[in-house]
Amino acid sequence: MTIEHKTGTSLIALNSSVIVLDPYTPSPSEEAFVHQFGRKIIGQPAAEQIASMVHNAYSNPFRDKTRPIGVYYLVGPSRTGKSYTGEVLAELMHGTQDALTRLQCGDYEEDHQVADLRGAPPGYIGFKDVGKLKLTAEDEDPTTPISNHNLMRLRMKSGKEIDIVLLEEFEKSSYDFYKFWMGAFDKGKVKLSDGRIVDFTNTVFILTSNLGMEQLEDLAKGGIGFTTGGPKVITEDDVKGVVDAEMKRRYKPEFRNRLDAVVIFRPFSAEELGKVVVTELARIQERVIKQAPVGKRFKLVCDEGARKQLLIQTGTNVAELKRVMQKELLTPLGRLFNMGKLPPACTVTVSYNAQFERFDFSMLPGTAAEVKAQEEEAAKAAKAAQTTDTKDGAKPKEPLLLEGPKGPTKNPKDPKGDPKKPVAALFQPLQDGSRDRGLDRYLIQAKANNFNDTEDRGEEIMNYVLEVLDLDVVYEYTSHTAPYRFDVVVFATEAQMEMLKKLMPYIVYAKRGE
Repeated sequence: MTIEHKTGTSLIALNSSVIVLDPYTPSPSEEAFVHQFGRKIIGQPAAEQIASMVHNAYSNPFRDKTRPIGVYYLVGPSRTGKSYTGEVLAELMHGTQDALTRLQCGDYEEDHQVADLRGAPPGYIGFKDVGKLKLTAEDEDPTTPISNHNLMRLRMKSGKEIDIVLLEEFEKSSYDFYKFWMGAFDKGKVKLSDGRIVDFTNTVFILTSNLGMEQLEDLAKGGIGFTTGGPKVITEDDVKGVVDAEMKRRYKPEFRNRLDAVVIFRPFSAEELGKVVVTELARIQERVIKQAPVGKRFKLVCDEGARKQLLIQTGTNVAELKRVMQKELLTPLGRLFNMGKLPPACTVTVSYNAQFERFDFSMLPGTAAEVKAQEEEAAKAAKAAQTTDTKDGAKPKEPLLLEGPKGPTKNPKDPKGDPKKPVAALFQPLQDGSRDRGLDRYLIQAKANNFNDTEDRGEEIMNYVLEVLDLDVVYEYTSHTAPYRFDVVVFATEAQMEMLKKLMPYIVYAKRGE
């Protein structure tokens, strides 16, 4: 018996020991990911291939881990969802649209401005020694927006090792900016001026652009060089042709070959813009839930007549839609809220009054159960805000330090107080359950040229080990004489050790027996 392959290119012989596999049907997790992406990115079916490619690359254990997860060039008119694509990917991966690194490429129009990315080298004005900075988990590394610290800070709460980097209006950047990212797109790494290596091998790059849009406008108007027969209906082939020509004119083949996909975003139709209205209203409701004080939240309903009027006042311009919604919805809502006209758990309905040519607002009070639920929520929030100490009466724990020492932590001196004498190893009690959790014992070691540098490196390592990764420490030792080195033995996973190595390239580690 034979069965034809799905592509129709070959026949596979079947017998009792052969199982035909289907690698073409998406997995349930991929389908769910693409479906969630498609619900937010409206009117751009071609963009769904990005969601599929990102999901497959991130979850594929055999992908090339010497380069980024993906580099995607999104081109199309303004306000069609290009930048929003990066925000949605960040939300799906990390639970918030803020978990991405956003760079406005127009800020790097001059070659010298690229130094803001590389950071100042040692000895130059503006140089900051990262090892001496005291940065908490929420602090931003001031040396460069793309440091490993800043990348990890944005995704720290989700636990997923994937970074989203959004480069907006890429075509406006200088040639040096373009060259700076070539290495990242190819090898997944960039070297900063102070010698640090930034790892982009777990990064999704979203590049947005309006390249070729002016030419398409001229083509639609029947401008000089295109046609003399008046306005022209732009086809999909026209768009692809103009974009392809502009890409070849603007970028060299070595850059184009580093792109995983070029996706064209098209203008919205009237029907699609209606869906955008619904989406924007949902985002306003989310804003009310997040930004209104606890216990004072309300529901917002915009009826069909009001939604149609928003479209009438907008046309097909998404930017204009947001301006109209700000004027006609958000400003009146804010005024009513500040005047105390919107009680907790009420429902605010917006309708359009054609007679007076204005939007009308009405309020329906919430049920007793809904009001009580909000009151209880407010009481819990007030109680939590008053609790500033821990259960045992001690002061709250200091913020996590991600880079730099958190203060002097000297090793104990010998009985005679001689700091030059080698210090006995410092043992700490092992927390229960390390072996049961399947952790391995690792030796971490860092060498330096003098005792002070050894201490600084030891403090930085212990900060990551104890405060960030919360590892169980078995043994710690600092050498006070040459050769200077710092040793620590911990229980950890291989993935945690790899993360430490990325954050502190100067360490070496090895698995140890019991």
